Amino acid sequence: MSQEKTFSVQSPADFFAKLQWEFARLKGIDPSLSRDFVYQSITCASDAWHMTDWVFNSLPYDRHNDFPDVRAYRRFAQKDSPDLAICREIADASKHSKIDAKPNPEIRTGFVRTPDPRSGVDGIWWFVVANGKLRDIREVIDGAVMYWCRTLDSLGLANETPYEEAFAHHRSLL
Repeated sequence: MSQEKTFSVQSPADFFAKLQWEFARLKGIDPSLSRDFVYQSITCASDAWHMTDWVFNSLPYDRHNDFPDVRAYRRFAQKDSPDLAICREIADASKHSKIDAKPNPEIRTGFVRTPDPRSGVDGIWWFVVANGKLRDIREVIDGAVMYWCRTLDSLGLANETPYEEAFAHHRSLL
């Protein structure tokens, strides 16, 4: 697979490593640092959703009959993982400012302001509302990460590109 535009990210496992790295950063951000937390949440949701493209384009040959095109694989993944369906809504809405293709009215994002009992200062807690339930975005991303971990493993796609191969001399621009 030619990855001349992805800075040596060459496989679903490589992109999954990026998702895990981004998620680790999200877990380290205080939600009251609103912009940092929101921006990193969007990045994680987008990466989790874009895994569908990476995995579809690397599916073993015998699975292509199950998914004739990427849209079919995306529909399957959304049904297979409610967390991934939430990530799709966040990723598409943040990229396009709205969702034209079948938005789920049961999924939205928002925040709650509550005073910290110790300091009395308002804290901001970011949530996803999905099917009437408040969910922490970190819980949603964690569910998507676990989904991709199982999926990559079951498809035999869990191995990252070895460092020596990703940064081989013949790949250098100069």
